Amino acid sequence: MKSLRSALARLVVVFIGIVLLMSAFGAPAARAQLTPPYEWRVMETEHFRIIFHPEVEGLAREAAVAAEDAYRRWARELQTTPPPITDIVVIDVDDAPNGFADAFNLTSWEFTSQVQFGVFFGGRIPSNMADTVYHEYWHIADIDKVSGPSERLRRIFGRIVLPNDLKPLFNIEGSATYAEDLVYGYSRASWALSAMVLRQMALDNEFPPLDRAATWFTNAGWPSLGTMWYLLGSWFTRYLEEEHGPGVLAQVDELNAQNWLASLSNLLGELIADRYGIALYVGPDFGEFFAQATGLSLNELYKGFQRWLREQAEEHLRRVQAEGITPAVRLTSLGYWTGQPKWSPDGAWIAYEHGDPFRRGGIRLVRPDGTDDRALTPAILVFENAFSWAPDGRAIVYSGYDQYGPYLNVNDLYLYDLITGKTRRLTWGARAYNPVFAPDGKSVLFAQNVGGDRSPRLARLDLATGEIAVVQEFPEDTFLDMFALSPDGTKLALSLWKRPGFSDLYVLDLSTGELVALTQDRNEDFRPTWSPDGQYILFDSIREGTFNLYAVRVSDGKFFRVTNVVSGAFAPTVSPDGTQIAFIGYGSDGYDVYLLPYDPASWKPVEFSQEPIPEWEGYPEVSYPVRPYDPLATMRPKYWVPVLRDTQVGVRTSAWDALYRHYYEIELGYDREGGGPFGSLFYLNEEHLAPVRASLSLGFDPWGDWESLSLEYSPVAQFFREHTLWLSLDRSNYGGVSYSISGGWEAFRRVGKDLYWNDLRASLSGSLSYDAENAEWSREVTLDLRSYAHLPLVDARGPHRLAAKLAVGWSDVPENFALGGDRGPFPVRGQPRGVAEGSQIVALSAEYRYPIVSVERGWGLRPFFLDDVRGAFFLDAGLAGEDLFALGPEDLKLGFGMEIRISLVTGYAVPQGIRLGVAYGLGQEAPVYYLRFNSAAF
Repeated sequence: MKSLRSALARLVVVFIGIVLLMSAFGAPAARAQLTPPYEWRVMETEHFRIIFHPEVEGLAREAAVAAEDAYRRWARELQTTPPPITDIVVIDVDDAPNGFADAFNLTSWEFTSQVQFGVFFGGRIPSNMADTVYHEYWHIADIDKVSGPSERLRRIFGRIVLPNDLKPLFNIEGSATYAEDLVYGYSRASWALSAMVLRQMALDNEFPPLDRAATWFTNAGWPSLGTMWYLLGSWFTRYLEEEHGPGVLAQVDELNAQNWLASLSNLLGELIADRYGIALYVGPDFGEFFAQATGLSLNELYKGFQRWLREQAEEHLRRVQAEGITPAVRLTSLGYWTGQPKWSPDGAWIAYEHGDPFRRGGIRLVRPDGTDDRALTPAILVFENAFSWAPDGRAIVYSGYDQYGPYLNVNDLYLYDLITGKTRRLTWGARAYNPVFAPDGKSVLFAQNVGGDRSPRLARLDLATGEIAVVQEFPEDTFLDMFALSPDGTKLALSLWKRPGFSDLYVLDLSTGELVALTQDRNEDFRPTWSPDGQYILFDSIREGTFNLYAVRVSDGKFFRVTNVVSGAFAPTVSPDGTQIAFIGYGSDGYDVYLLPYDPASWKPVEFSQEPIPEWEGYPEVSYPVRPYDPLATMRPKYWVPVLRDTQVGVRTSAWDALYRHYYEIELGYDREGGGPFGSLFYLNEEHLAPVRASLSLGFDPWGDWESLSLEYSPVAQFFREHTLWLSLDRSNYGGVSYSISGGWEAFRRVGKDLYWNDLRASLSGSLSYDAENAEWSREVTLDLRSYAHLPLVDARGPHRLAAKLAVGWSDVPENFALGGDRGPFPVRGQPRGVAEGSQIVALSAEYRYPIVSVERGWGLRPFFLDDVRGAFFLDAGLAGEDLFALGPEDLKLGFGMEIRISLVTGYAVPQGIRLGVAYGLGQEAPVYYLRFNSAAF
């Protein structure tokens, strides 16, 4: 007995040690970002409520003007009548320029950051805010469209009927991106970066099947999902409109909106999910709508699109070959996303950024001869040129993107010590990007997103004191993208974006503050760097529709073309000895680091014309009324759905407010078995106790009633590190009144880098309950530790993983816990549920998970996609009883076996899973076979 007790104790200690060492798996649980407690206001236009806080009022006025124009444009383009009122939230909570649309709630959020907008979406766009409004409101008008059967169903059930929400993602995002082109004659549907990606596909004759571009899935290779949805999708949309006549988009939307199967898809999906727990969406083959609109099959259309691209690519290739292609040596071979090469001060290393589906993204090192390529530190580097070597080569400063506090996603500065391998955070909430070491290594220059309507500024961080000083402010029409410090530390070469859409190079004298333009035209110039002798500034630029490397001689302002490439060349950096240029090139596998000789004598002299930049007239003046924000105005029920369960018939509805700070769900109906009504109410509030989430739920049925009040607070909330505390007060009346108070702690952390990384999840919960009928108290405590390690074993099918779990429970209620089964908190697969019961329990599980086949194919353009098939070998063990240490070896329950896990996607974006298993329980007469949907043992 004592030996079993010691062995069990050692087993638990060793397991906890292994978990702490492995510490992680998967991705952090999805967690909505809280809305800041700003002073929210509403600007009311004819068709919109523009919801904003005072710091962004200028951009809110800009959004209002663009929104009303978008309403008229998209009504005409899509041949539809958009919703009478849509909520647009203009909000400063993020350092990344972005936005999203929620067609179900008729809400769109526009993030106000204008930092490096041109680098991401094209430098000729005159306004980030307006462009985002046009894009996101296209989604609203596009997805909202109903006709025929869907229009009749909408009148009955409300906004749950959204047939155009069930469309391939390349159509949803591609059409919205193309819509930007309709406004400006310029967007990612015509931008040189997009052309480069599509040109490479054409020259390789390697196009992804459209069913892969239609769906969200794990995607084991290049091109990325975003590349397929936005770039391929927008160019395919452009091809359809240009080659088959304007109006194809509207006709395709109309056909889908009229289709009865598409009309029922959302409603049926809701009913099936409620009854069976499976998000199963049914819908037509969307390719048939393209065929009806154009008279050609989808296969013929896609082949025609490929020919169209090949003709453009071959013409481009002939032009480049006629001038002579610049030879370069590919240094790295990881492909996918690779950027920002930076030479070490001694020239022994090149640091660069990389990320792909299998590796944890961050900064890597490689030798100039291509050897010793290895991961340095994990980081989320959103912006270009986001790190810099210290002058002595002992450290790298970089700008990392993360959640800061409960409200903001921003950039801060970090210092990685190459000697110790440790990272030190330098700023907190500074919204800092593009850090550059001063020549003396004592301070760091960086760009700072001031927020609101204001332009980013140039600042300096003193590394000894941590103090931040402003170096240079810029006018409201000027936005600092990226910059490089001259070798003598006296000047900066900057890439600035100026309204209305000019991305040019400038030189800033740090002693006088004088800003001098080097280029000034509608071509786009990015990522400047200095030659080691300070005689040249190199940069990448879009000229003649291609990203190439260029240089300007500082002494006389003469320009030279450094490269002539077929695809694209970006982010040049010159070796300290002045012999080589490292840059980013693009190829069939994505982006990589390339090398070419640094030889100014071989560069081609070119002439850059100068264009006047129109004076910006400021944010528009409008006369729309403004009032305080009232969440109730945006929270009326927008739909209802039937509730059809085994014995229950009823209705359900819910609503969010536009700021997602209030949510309610109401359900009412009749229970046939109980012979009476049932109902429930759930309400979530993230406003009055911010940053605490408070929720209230209550319900009743023929057998009793219940109420619950819960609070949740996350003192640490980052992308890969989180701690959450929760507290719940509950009352129920089922055969007697009982009360309980429960609480807990949950934590998540990701560690590791490159191909080996893992996640640790831990939760500790406890409850104290009182049974008023019998005047009895009861207590319960559970601990759950999970580790999921991504192993450095990767092939084209995907990664291998190790997963482990320890679950422990204690209660003063006899037989409170049940051991066994293939689900639940204490599984032992192969043993029946309840094979052992008790007030104390412990269960351990370990799995080796491996890829079998990466299918990644759909069934035409229907809302069904087979992603991949994985296998798992597992071993489970557990004990349960009234005193664990009084149990013997014969009480240990064991199970082992294997599972096949099939990953599916329905509705183009909803992941689903099927788990088939066979488990052998020690002491059981026969193996157990099981089939489960959307469930996992752990």
